[in-house]
Amino acid sequence: MITITNGLLSADFSEIGASVTNLRFDNKEIATRGVIIGRYANRIAGGKFTLNGIEYQLPLNDPDFPNTLHGGTVGFDRRIWTCSYGYDTPVIEFKYVSIDTECGFPGNLSVKVRYTLTQTSLKIEYSAKSDKDTVFNPTNHIYFNLGDVFSTKLQIFADSYTPVDHNKIPTGEYARVQGTEFDFTSLRPIAQHYDHCFTLRERLAAVAVGDLLTMKVYTDMPSMQLYTENDAFCLETQFPANLMNPRCVLKAGDMFISATEYEFTKK
Repeated sequence: MITITNGLLSADFSEIGASVTNLRFDNKEIATRGVIIGRYANRIAGGKFTLNGIEYQLPLNDPDFPNTLHGGTVGFDRRIWTCSYGYDTPVIEFKYVSIDTECGFPGNLSVKVRYTLTQTSLKIEYSAKSDKDTVFNPTNHIYFNLGDVFSTKLQIFADSYTPVDHNKIPTGEYARVQGTEFDFTSLRPIAQHYDHCFTLRERLAAVAVGDLLTMKVYTDMPSMQLYTENDAFCLETQFPANLMNPRCVLKAGDMFISATEYEFTKK
């Protein structure tokens, strides 16, 4: 375990899944289980996708549905990453090379994840390059606890979401949130369970207000999955499930770059 501290924020990291195992604000735990997800976050229907006329079959590992979930049976969250950090800097980097056909995906994919702790935020930067055309959709599955989950107030800067079918796969529609249970256009309690993807309209993706803290989420990704459990919630920035966004295709030799930042302030 590696611990990094900067101002009010401190975090523990592990080489398993390049993960944030614990995030604290002013010595109070506010997040856990922050593993990196890949190669493809969310679901792929039937574990199949076609790229350049070739169909690829992935392992089916979604517990209740015939899908590939979060990259397959041994995704990035279960891999051992190489770690580097300095003792006097609030930065830690993880690297991993996903070999060609690993979990069924094409291309040797070199991935780097860089975490930076500022005095009030956790920034996650992703970069990757493949020697073959492939698909790539990374995220961090960090679980936040800012107080009672269903009382936590949330605003998501999205006008639409992606409805799913009985197998949790997007129907292909981008549905308006206005007037529905998915309407978080203004701050309101989470109130119930969600496992849905929202289409973002700006860099400020969300604001969450808990008992003691306010959290803002900034990202350059086009979507964000809201996932809840009884004691925590996730705001996973990503491309939508099932290759709905063509930007998830990473061409051979091209560099994928993305960043997401979680910023915290006392109420």
